[in-house]
Amino acid sequence: MQAAAWKFGHKRQVLMDLTFGVCSARALLAILMALDENGTGIPICFIMFTARETAKATHADYDTALLDRLLGIFKQKLGSDEHGEEIDFSIGNTDNDPRECTSLSKHWPGILLLLCMFHIWQAWRNMLNRRLQPIPKGEQRQLVRKRLGKLLMDLLKEISEHAAAMKRFTEEVDHWKKVGRKRDASSKCQGLAALDFLSYIKTYIENEAYWISWSPAGAIEAARRLKVPVSRTARTTNPLESFNGRIKGKYYKPYQHSGRLPRIDVWILLLVTAVMPDFFKERENKKELNEFYASKRILTTPHYLHDTASPFSAGISHRSGSSGRLTVDVSNASVILNSNDNAMLQKWLEELENEDPDDMEEALPSGSDSATGIRPTDSLDQLLSVEYVIFIYTSIL
Repeated sequence: MQAAAWKFGHKRQVLMDLTFGVCSARALLAILMALDENGTGIPICFIMFTARETAKATHADYDTALLDRLLGIFKQKLGSDEHGEEIDFSIGNTDNDPRECTSLSKHWPGILLLLCMFHIWQAWRNMLNRRLQPIPKGEQRQLVRKRLGKLLMDLLKEISEHAAAMKRFTEEVDHWKKVGRKRDASSKCQGLAALDFLSYIKTYIENEAYWISWSPAGAIEAARRLKVPVSRTARTTNPLESFNGRIKGKYYKPYQHSGRLPRIDVWILLLVTAVMPDFFKERENKKELNEFYASKRILTTPHYLHDTASPFSAGISHRSGSSGRLTVDVSNASVILNSNDNAMLQKWLEELENEDPDDMEEALPSGSDSATGIRPTDSLDQLLSVEYVIFIYTSIL
């Protein structure tokens, strides 16, 4: 994992997320994940720590100081490369948790922080459902949902300049002010509810730095720093969420008894001896298989692509390198989303247009910043005797 952290994380993009409910102990798990050249997630660090006995909510019992110390340990253990450089992350994706963002920025001051598009949409959808409650359920409410949903899609997918985003927002506010001035009660109710929601959305747009973190402008800047196409930058933490679901179902489910989660020592043992060795072994096997298939292929350029007058060659640059392979020039392309993200956004828009749920909220847990310090342990024997337990796994493999 240490080698993977340097190979796939140094001066590249990483994802960070905290989760709970992974073992029977009242513990939280932080995962750092890098991305390879194909956008596949590569776990580079696992940090587990237990909540204090006095904490009422496990998911809320951590603060910026705690994450600062844990990430500091991780960075220190990675050391430096042959050039004497410490590991540096260029882009970081998190959910909308200021504690994670602050801690990453402290250890990597030059990092560009992007907020997970899925978490942003989830927060918007929940607030939209709440703020439109005063409108009677039915066609009146759905009309407002559909129009505001189009605004949200434009902000997430289309608009890459802050001035344009503010203009689009202002036009929407003016529209609903005009609707609210109508004499009928239905229009007044629609206008008030829509403006109430727009006052919430304004907090995401008015500050340009914050707007960049979740808008297409952030993805464009990330692509510029990484020197890759925009479609190659991650705008969600979905690879990390997928990895969490996979290990819970494949490795830890057999150790659950009547649905009870595995003990914390079993969880750590399986991670070190099974999960990560299998992960890298499977990755290596896939790489070897792909190389074998590639060695059996003999590709030639179809004759009609050499004909510049052919309709099949429209928009294709016939530049060839030393290998004689045909290359495609996409330098003028404007791609904001990859196909998976685009499909996800389309699904969200259809949800707003076709459904009108009253209780669809999936609000993310939140809590007070009550933790003040940590006491790391050196062995599993001390698990039950310390206020905080820390397990940092990054350099064993």
